Amino acid sequence: SRDPSLLGWGVVGKTGIERSYDAVLRGEPGVKIVETDSKGSILSEGIFQKDKKGRNLFLSISADLQKVVYAAVQRTADERGFKGGSSVALDARTGEVLALVSYPGFDANVMSTGAPREEVSRILSDTRHPLFSRPVAGLYPPASTIKPFLAAAAIDENIIDPNTVLYTEGRIVVPNPFDPNHPTIFKDWKNHGPVDMIEALAVSSDVYFYTIGGGYGAVKGLGVERMHDYFQRFGFGQRTGIDLLGEAEGLIPTKEWKAETYPNDPLWRVGDSYNMSIGQGWLLSTPLQMARATLALARGGELLQPRVMRSTASPSSRVSISTPALEIAIRGM
Repeated sequence: SRDPSLLGWGVVGKTGIERSYDAVLRGEPGVKIVETDSKGSILSEGIFQKDKKGRNLFLSISADLQKVVYAAVQRTADERGFKGGSSVALDARTGEVLALVSYPGFDANVMSTGAPREEVSRILSDTRHPLFSRPVAGLYPPASTIKPFLAAAAIDENIIDPNTVLYTEGRIVVPNPFDPNHPTIFKDWKNHGPVDMIEALAVSSDVYFYTIGGGYGAVKGLGVERMHDYFQRFGFGQRTGIDLLGEAEGLIPTKEWKAETYPNDPLWRVGDSYNMSIGQGWLLSTPLQMARATLALARGGELLQPRVMRSTASPSSRVSISTPALEIAIRGM
């Protein structure tokens, strides 16, 4: 191994928290000096350096909550025919992770021991990719979950008074200057009629958010630059810094990004802004980013860094845990 501390070591953290804190859990191997003769027979031996056991980790994840959330995600995915799903629960006071579910999951003990081999083969060949950590590494269009953040941006930028009523009519029609008989139509999922901001959020009106995002009629709209700025303020398009490896960054598109990515259609159009306004198009987020952003709304704009590890302790320590239902311990070797 390239890591000299792994000499003679048989267990190494490969994924998840065990990989992030491998050096803490592993400890330090001992060193024994052995004297032999020319035939290999041992003449004497002694311990040169005693091994040091790794520290125990105490996590913020609740084992009970994890089971409940996993069952809920599994039930929803199975009922709706989804290949998988994920869920994140954060402590609103600290940002600590209370549940982090990726469905379908796998038995870590099976992958650690390599047995039974049939189960290992099933996990590796499952087309639903149970080894993939969806909440941390999965990138998905946030869709309508992005709308509260757009509403916050519109208020901050004085785009629209929250009490102003827009008559949505179920669609926006954008005239085609080159062919007046074929305008571009951006549909809502339903004709919600007249809505103010609170009502638009409650019924998830696409037309309302098309309007405040890309502009329509008398409402100028935020535009791509300000949408990008505010989404970035809420932590989208960047890693949260959680103490797990493999976190995805996400994507907030810009005019420059589109020009580079689509050289045959480099122009940013109003339709691109409309799609961005309802969390579609090229906007991508992880479930963890969305959970942190939602927590930021609840905390008045404060972005917290989610963490999984709560504390460490030596194997011989007597650790007093104030909230045992919210702790999972991982033992050092």
